[in-house]
Amino acid sequence: MTQNAEDTPIALVTGANKDIGYEITAGLARLGFRVGVGARDAGRRDDAVAKLQADGHDVFGVPLDVSDDA
Repeated sequence: MTQNAEDTPIALVTGANKDIGYEITAGLARLGFRVGVGARDAGRRDDAVAKLQADGHDVFGVPLDVSDDA
């Protein structure tokens, strides 16, 4: 079954560039989610996105620092 882009669920995972956040991101992507890889460090975020995409996952980077009110 093919999903239209409008039907694809989207999730945002904070701290998704490493450890548990990374594994949660990969798991959601395997379940058919398009996942935002939220992380403070641009380099690590970009590396995680590239690795996840190389594994065939539908992910995108999101600059995110949950400790910054702005």
